[in-house]
Amino acid sequence: MQLIEKQFEYKGHWCVVTFTEIGYRCGYISIPEDHKFYDKQFFEINDNEDLPIKLSYAGTMMPMKDGHYWIGFTCDNRGDKPDINRVREVFGEKPMVLTLLNMNNVPVIPKDGEIRSTEYIIDKIKLLVDSI
Repeated sequence: MQLIEKQFEYKGHWCVVTFTEIGYRCGYISIPEDHKFYDKQFFEINDNEDLPIKLSYAGTMMPMKDGHYWIGFTCDNRGDKPDINRVREVFGEKPMVLTLLNMNNVPVIPKDGEIRSTEYIIDKIKLLVDSI
């Protein structure tokens, strides 16, 4: 499950920051049909482009603006800490991330690292748009 935290337009691209049930924020950028990234897989783009951010998503299965093609990135695989307080605020006590954090000796979820804010993701989205 994802919550849309921020939507904005930047240099002709529709941009979205989401917050996931596992405590991480993600950034997405809409790609028009005439763009070279349209209908490409994220690993194809990562392999062939020198981008400042590695993509972890490319496709149409997002809960925003039907019919758009999106590329995006997430902060859940870079050693960042999940925003547990925001998880509780938005999703309550049910999410699996809270269970995993409360279990002893489960190294799945980092307990150290930085919590990446909405503003941080917005800055990264703009950096990515500027590079494409």
